[in-house]
Amino acid sequence: MESTPTFKQLVDLSDDCVKELDLDGRIVAINACGVVLLRAPNEGALIGQDWVAMWPDAFQAVVRRGLDAAREGQRSRFVAASENPDGSLRWWSVIVGPLRDADGHVFRLGGISREVTERVNLEQSLDSLNDSLRHRLAAAQRSVDQGARRVVALQDELALTSMARGAAEHVALQAQKGEAVGQVVAGMGHDLNNHLQTILSALDVLSDLSPLQARYVGFAQQAAHHAALMSRRMLAFSRTRPHSPDYVDLAEVVADVFPLMESTVRRGTSITLDPAPAPLLVFADGHEVQQALMNVGLNARDACEAGGSIRVSFGEVHVAPDASSASLQDGDYVYVDVTDSGPGMSDDVKERLFQPFFTTKPEGTSSGLGLAQVLGLMRQAGGAVEVESSLGAGTRVRLLFPKTRELAVA
Repeated sequence: MESTPTFKQLVDLSDDCVKELDLDGRIVAINACGVVLLRAPNEGALIGQDWVAMWPDAFQAVVRRGLDAAREGQRSRFVAASENPDGSLRWWSVIVGPLRDADGHVFRLGGISREVTERVNLEQSLDSLNDSLRHRLAAAQRSVDQGARRVVALQDELALTSMARGAAEHVALQAQKGEAVGQVVAGMGHDLNNHLQTILSALDVLSDLSPLQARYVGFAQQAAHHAALMSRRMLAFSRTRPHSPDYVDLAEVVADVFPLMESTVRRGTSITLDPAPAPLLVFADGHEVQQALMNVGLNARDACEAGGSIRVSFGEVHVAPDASSASLQDGDYVYVDVTDSGPGMSDDVKERLFQPFFTTKPEGTSSGLGLAQVLGLMRQAGGAVEVESSLGAGTRVRLLFPKTRELAVA
């Protein structure tokens, strides 16, 4: 069925590119606007052209699928782009469908292409603008989130600062109390020592005693001498002194403070001191060594229930280079161990053991500074602290000091 001249004039009135194709996809007829839109000199220049080949490679597949559907009697719509001489794209909204003869058979294909470049460019601009707005909104949201996290961090920091200040005030108060107690203990020890000297003097002048009386006077003299010795040790331990390292025998320093350690042990708990195999010469402040040992001993005492045991022992060890660490350099060391039969500690407790203010004891019974002070004293002496413990197996705390082979010669 051929088109009438009137229909041809009607099609030429359209602003779209209207074309008729044979079943192979070649142009059979095209309206006047189509010739202009395709920038052809005349209609004859387009007749017989392969319509698929007129499209860029990137869009030929979608055009071919549209023609295949039209041959099957179906109508399809798609958007594709042609290429301008300057390389820019020219976008088209295309409808392709079948043309049927009087018997209803598909004998030609029809296509209508409407240029939509401005619309596509506008949509792309809007998409780009939307993407930009989304990115800016996401960036703003990230800034808000970062600000919120910073506020939370500042609140946490403020809370920690407040806690630290409270802890510092508590420690300062405890230190003041400790200093006051030390002064009271020193005063009491001084007065007690004076009274004991009076008692000893009175016992010394007793005469004309029966054997039984002399025996009991001897017991009284021994007890008074022991009490006087304890009083002098208590006075020495309570004094505040500057750091004064010297060459000392670790075994002698420990032996001097051991009676004080014994006096703190609860009834039912045993404490023993193993003799040192030989003099253990170290360069340290003997008073600070005793302070560290007392702190460790008090922890061992608190860990032991009635019937438990505490053992103080000595030894020497060599640390090889491959076994050294930041806290313990390679070399020769002497050590004093305090081993208790208490319940032991979990790994979590051991990791936090030397943190200031950390304690497992009931609130108000410990400042949590004892082992932190021990660590500081040992580092000041050039040594280290090692802890071995596991739940149900007790605890061993080892204080290591660099071994000194000879006394300095003045």
